[in-house]
Amino acid sequence: MRLKKFIMVSLAAVMLMSCAACGKKEEATEATTEVVTEAPTEEEASSNDSLATEMDAADDVADKGGDGLVSDEMVQKGYVYMSDVNESTFDMTYDDVAAYFGADGLFDKEEYSDHMEANYRYYKWISKDNDSVFIYVNFKQDDDGVYRVSGYNSSGFTLDEARDKYLDELQSESGSGSEE
Repeated sequence: MRLKKFIMVSLAAVMLMSCAACGKKEEATEATTEVVTEAPTEEEASSNDSLATEMDAADDVADKGGDGLVSDEMVQKGYVYMSDVNESTFDMTYDDVAAYFGADGLFDKEEYSDHMEANYRYYKWISKDNDSVFIYVNFKQDDDGVYRVSGYNSSGFTLDEARDKYLDELQSESGSGSEE
């Protein structure tokens, strides 16, 4: 019987302590709310201005891109051109790629890679007829601040399919012969 009373009293004490702890959290939350609603210090205002500038820069990047819509043929030709015809694909800038497609790409994202210690931007050029057909191009910022092609891939078709349709045409347009 004594053991039951001891356990009951102990449980009651634990419950009382936990209620008291919850009450302390509410007070801390109210204090935090009061601090947040106060006017920012000069340092905080400067930090907010810096954040606003970074957000504006991100908006500028997003504004750079277009809708990325081109013909299905152009998506496939672009992939063959970058893979087999253009010998300096990885020297191409965003503007070079956009000029080739005749349209600004659809901006996807910008990120910094800790591993590669570089900024990257990602754009898509998408078929007007079938949005599952696209080319996705990665651009890496070089030391001069210029973004150049660092990788690309396709969706909705294979390189072999596109080569069969467009390689000969693209090679004759560029003046390069068949290298087989």
